[in-house]
Amino acid sequence: MGPSRASTLVYCDHNFLIGLRDAVQPYRESVQRAAGTGHVTFVLNPWTLVEVARAREELAMVRLGQTIDGIRPGWLPERGWLQQHEVAARFFEYLKVSYARPNLVRPLGEVAAELCGTAVPIGRLYSTIQFAALLRANMGPIESTLA
Repeated sequence: MGPSRASTLVYCDHNFLIGLRDAVQPYRESVQRAAGTGHVTFVLNPWTLVEVARAREELAMVRLGQTIDGIRPGWLPERGWLQQHEVAARFFEYLKVSYARPNLVRPLGEVAAELCGTAVPIGRLYSTIQFAALLRANMGPIESTLA
């Protein structure tokens, strides 16, 4: 799922996604085509899921989730994971030992499994809507950990 070598990475924020959701159909389709060709990889972070789940209305959450799934994004892992691999890369470089750092941009299922500390079924595809709905159902406990 990670970007191809020729792929341009476009890091998206929540405002871009809302704008894309509300854009005219030809523009949305051109963005989806760009994502489908592999020339562009739209990159999101896991907090995007929390923002989607926080939508005031469930229909708004679903529409935004569909927009995200339409651009087939790559996902950045949680910051702690990134830091662990940065430290490991530097450590192995110091030791002069080769180290194959994992891809930073990965499928949603891998990033979510890492956050939950569980394995990902091979070949299973996940949608943003699935994860946003799960987060929405558990928003109380999530919000209490953020306070």
